[in-house]
Amino acid sequence: MKFNYIITIHNKAALLDAVLSGVERNCASDSVIIPVLDGCSDGSEDVVKRRAKNSRCEYRITYAPDVHEIRAINIGLKVADPGCVVVLQDDVILKEDKLEARMLQLLKDHNFKLGYVSFRMGCKIKRGSLHERLRLMIKSRGQFKGPFIGETNHIAAPGDHCAHAVLADGYYSTTKVDVGIKSPVCFTPALLEICPRLDENLAPYCYDDFDMSLCALREGLSNILYPIPTLSELEWGGTRKSISFSQNAWRIIARNKQYLYKKHFWLFDKK
Repeated sequence: MKFNYIITIHNKAALLDAVLSGVERNCASDSVIIPVLDGCSDGSEDVVKRRAKNSRCEYRITYAPDVHEIRAINIGLKVADPGCVVVLQDDVILKEDKLEARMLQLLKDHNFKLGYVSFRMGCKIKRGSLHERLRLMIKSRGQFKGPFIGETNHIAAPGDHCAHAVLADGYYSTTKVDVGIKSPVCFTPALLEICPRLDENLAPYCYDDFDMSLCALREGLSNILYPIPTLSELEWGGTRKSISFSQNAWRIIARNKQYLYKKHFWLFDKK
């Protein structure tokens, strides 16, 4: 089975050699690396082109006009080959060298009925409580009134910086979750048959991993957390740093949580 690696990149030139080296360590001879240069204005493009020129791996460099993560991933998916698609952000370094073999074994162990696989974090989902709805309605001055998707019981890989998560039982343990949370993550072939593209109604970013995971559950696939060693320091994080973007991020989150509740209402009717 072929593996594609989509890396969403926005101005991370200082990290890219380490990020791309981590990906290359895992690539088989027919694997494809798909860097999506999304509105880069630093030296990221030069780093990617230099590595592509000197690498044994196939690179398919693609470009996006600063559209952020969801649309950038979709641009990468357009040039990916059939098979597994591993998605990682530009601040995640893989400290693993057998990812493809491990992923293939996971698929066999689950009779190829896996959907969304996270190598970092997963959680259960719930309906947002009345108290949470009231707080959001007050904060948004009535803009967000309806029910929304909530999350609970987070489980993270060892060393992850998410403070409210319980650690998984070591690397390479397998835990079934409602949703996987990126990054890195893997879209399986079974998942891509259901969702060949991310839902751009959620753009520019946030909760696309929940959407893909819930689509997988709807079709009878399983989502799992399978922690592998990675390095991603908190200070490396790169959600767009403009003040206006940061100030409005909570509105994107609230909108997407309500959208997903409506889209996946069948799940909450069962709870």
